[in-house]
Amino acid sequence: FSPEVASLNMGTMNFDYTAAGARVGTWKHDWEESYVASSGERIAVNTPAFIEKVVKDLGDGHGTRFEFECYDVGHLYMLAHLAD
Repeated sequence: FSPEVASLNMGTMNFDYTAAGARVGTWKHDWEESYVASSGERIAVNTPAFIEKVVKDLGDGHGTRFEFECYDVGHLYMLAHLAD
């Protein structure tokens, strides 16, 4: 696939949305409740090697433009590394 634009986090992230899940009254699919309940135990891994692969495969390979998501100084350094 060749998305025109994509969001790309500049580092590993933790997403815990169990509090939001607690407000859901009815789940549409059987897997949703357990998936949301276990979100605090998972890590979204974005290593430098993975980020570079995404930029090369989608950016260089398909012309995708990125919205680079930076949430701390380390993410800014990663973005500077890519720009260089």
